[in-house]
Amino acid sequence: MIDAAALDILLHDRRIGTLARLDGDRSIFTFDEAYLADDERPTLSLAYRDQYGGIINAPRAYQTQIEPFFSNLLPEGALRDYLARRAGIKPVREYLLLAQLGGDLPGAVKAVPVEARGAQHEDPDEDGVVADAKRALRFSLAGVQLKFS
Repeated sequence: MIDAAALDILLHDRRIGTLARLDGDRSIFTFDEAYLADDERPTLSLAYRDQYGGIINAPRAYQTQIEPFFSNLLPEGALRDYLARRAGIKPVREYLLLAQLGGDLPGAVKAVPVEARGAQHEDPDEDGVVADAKRALRFSLAGVQLKFS
């Protein structure tokens, strides 16, 4: 199981923010300052845009579940139950589920352990968070069956 204290949120392989696990099974998403400062930044979701096109940057902690945008990237129903069981976690523990599935989310979004930053040059046989991320579970976009990859 991937047990990361924080996940880098990537959009088109560009770091745009961090989803951090807090005490009490809470989590909070914050945008990266460089992403906020970039007027040409890609849009993560229209849910983060105000009526004038500006970005809504109002971090809020969520209990057990994660921020709705990220929650909606996770599988539902029987597939969620199956993947959570395989990972050894409860299906309602969305942060942990996102950590397991973060490299295989719908669209151009990825959630990777902060500890894995710059790990592309690491030894592929290493132990720890990077190795766990490489063995992470995968699911199909349709949410009907697992990918075999």
